[in-house]
Amino acid sequence: MMNILFRVIILMIISHSCVSAHELQFNDCSTSEHRILRVVNIDVNSYPVSLPGTIMVNATIDITSDSNSWPADIDVDVSVKKSGWFGIWLPIPCVRQMGSCHHTNICQKLAERERISCEDLQYDEGTYHLSSGLMEVDPTTIPAVRRLSRRRRSRSLVALLGSGKYKISARVTEAGTDNVLACIDNLIIDAELNI
Repeated sequence: MMNILFRVIILMIISHSCVSAHELQFNDCSTSEHRILRVVNIDVNSYPVSLPGTIMVNATIDITSDSNSWPADIDVDVSVKKSGWFGIWLPIPCVRQMGSCHHTNICQKLAERERISCEDLQYDEGTYHLSSGLMEVDPTTIPAVRRLSRRRRSRSLVALLGSGKYKISARVTEAGTDNVLACIDNLIIDAELNI
């Protein structure tokens, strides 16, 4: 059950993005007294991440409070920036729930899509090792990328602009409040867009 919530959050983060695993570097930015989860590490099965493609994301997390103290619903703010010229990080806008987006009522969406509620996710304090399983990630499902990738001359430009370093931050809060439940900052992912 915990893996379902993990997959939903990882898909939101990664979609904005047989080799040995590569551990990704990031900062834990949650110092809140409300923190219920700390991400210890995240790794991917291939690096740089090649899109479209199949990736597996693994993580180790520490749960700092049991499920009885979790809020009824959570929001997730995701910030995605791409490294531009001269080291300037350019924000990626939110398009079709991908990019820098504010995702509300994650528990409600989880209940609608997976037919499971956050209350059904029972766990105790402790360290958990989670895997997303193999996920197909295909940026050509985004209409603008699909249209451009159909044009032969545009394909190389889309691949050039889409490939590179991405900086991702994610902040999980209690819905409707500023209570930070979990937070990661400056997660750098190298991506290769092959269309």
